[in-house]
Order: sequence, then C-alpha cells, then structure tokens
Amino acid sequence: MERGKLSGMGKYGMGHVYRRDHIWWIAYSKAGMGQQRESSKSRRREDAVRLLKARLGEIVTGNFARPERMTMRELFQLVVDDYTARDHRSLYYVKLRIDTHLVPAVGKIRATEFGSEEVERYLRRRRNAEHRPANATLNRALAIIKRAFRLAAERTPPLVGRVPHILTLKEDNVRTGFLDDERYRALLHELPDYLKMLFVVGYHTGVRKGELLMVRWAQVDLKGREIRRGMAR
Repeated sequence: MERGKLSGMGKYGMGHVYRRDHIWWIAYSKAGMGQQRESSKSRRREDAVRLLKARLGEIVTGNFARPERMTMRELFQLVVDDYTARDHRSLYYVKLRIDTHLVPAVGKIRATEFGSEEVERYLRRRRNAEHRPANATLNRALAIIKRAFRLAAERTPPLVGRVPHILTLKEDNVRTGFLDDERYRALLHELPDYLKMLFVVGYHTGVRKGELLMVRWAQVDLKGREIRRGMAR
C-alpha cells in the first residue's frame, strides 16, 4: 500500500504520474524488471511528467540504466576527472570545493535522490556556517553540481536519468576594480606582517578570502610553490 493519497493521475504511454503528500512521483514498467517507482523530488507535476518521458525514452532507445547506488561523491569525481583530462587551470580549486564543502554535505546522497530540496538544504548549511559565503562563492559550488550531472548524463549509457534544475543565485558582490602592480606593491608595503602572505596569495591566485582562511600550513609546499588539495584535520 502506497503511503499518502494518490492524486493527479495522468497516463503517459507505459507509465503514469501521481502525488504522494506534496511530492510528485512516476511509475513505469520495463520488461524483466516489473513496475518501477521513482520520486521526481519536485512539487511540480510538470517535472514528474518530464522525468517520466525521459525514462520511457531511455527504455525505448536501450539507454535505460538507473544508477541506484551511484552517490553524489561519485558524480563529483567525474568533474575532477574531466578537469584533469583537460588540464584545467581551476582543477585545484574545484577539488578544494568538492572535498571541503560538497562531499561532507551531500556526498553520501544517491544521485537519484538529489533534487531541489537537497540544494536548499545545502545552501542553508553554508549560510549558517561561521563564515557565511557570498552568493558568488555558492554559485561556484552549484556549478560543480550542474557539471557533475551533465557529465553523467552524457555517458553512454547515461549514468543518470535526469539532470535536476540547479538554481543560480543573484550575485551582488561582483568585483569592480583591480590593483595594478604599483598600487599592489604600495598596499603590500603598508600591510602588517600577519596579513602580507594572505594578500600576496589572494592577489596572485584570485581566490576569495573565505577560502584562503581555510588553508592550513600542512597543505602548503613552499619548495614546490603549491597549495595541495584537502584540508588538515
């Protein structure tokens, strides 16, 4: 017996959509697997209809492969692998955001269960932290989630059956000015010693203060002139 009242029933080929409490679900059939039921993770009926059509299309084309056990951590690894293969200059910072924020918050969630509610919960967690990040910083993390789902969907067969809608926050902290070399040296000269290294690294890497403050000495390789991934415990 399904929990919750089934309502809003609508037929679409070999399946239908229905509502349990406030969330819309889909049900469909595949030979050899019987009836499948899946949450759209959305309160909007049209999202469930879109998901159902996608599932039916996968069955018809032979691309149906529900990633029941694939976690968000595994999806994030696709982004790391993609950046590594393309020798992307932002690889370090992508790894840092994944290891420091995304994996601890949503890494264990299955990809099939990730939706708008998980995004909202993640944003609340970040905003309630001691160092509240700016929207621009949060958007960088949300972009990683988007990229992870797109890469998974582009695999053959697809590793995910849907790419959830990930919102983009309004950025009101866009950088409006930059220091030239002369003003950089003048400001560096005036700063107290304890701020100089932070200023130099931030100037040359473009990393925001909040992320720089999380770097620990164990990550710094002065001889190799690099900051390694991962946070010291």
